[in-house]
Amino acid sequence: MASEHLREHGQFEKAIQIINIGIAKYPNDGKLLAYRASYFVSKEDYKAGLLDYNNAEKMGMRDHELYAGRAFALTNLEKFDLALTDINTAISMHKQDARYFTLRGLLLYSMKDYNKALEDFKIATQMGDPQGKENFEKLSAKLQREKVI
Repeated sequence: MASEHLREHGQFEKAIQIINIGIAKYPNDGKLLAYRASYFVSKEDYKAGLLDYNNAEKMGMRDHELYAGRAFALTNLEKFDLALTDINTAISMHKQDARYFTLRGLLLYSMKDYNKALEDFKIATQMGDPQGKENFEKLSAKLQREKVI
């Protein structure tokens, strides 16, 4: 898809313009809104992404990618309790995605719940996520230095 090619090259505005054409043609398509939301989040416009994710949900979209994407946006907006609800929903819908455990680990880390974060990083590591493994190793070392574990 053209918008994916543009995302790979950091041309988020052009990609969003293409998606806007689809939204103009299909204004009630929650998937298109969620898709555009992911581009806003990619360019670190978390408020715009959150708005599109919320509107996509209002249109009836119920998808693990929506909840995970919105959790990421909420985390960056430091709305941790809402983010935790969304990432838990994403995990309950799609337990086999290691990235979701990594994201929840990062969220729990931000909430200073280090032991639960460590558990999620360990799960992500066991599932083969390199970012989960890196975070597990860093947090393990930090907690050992501080004699927490």
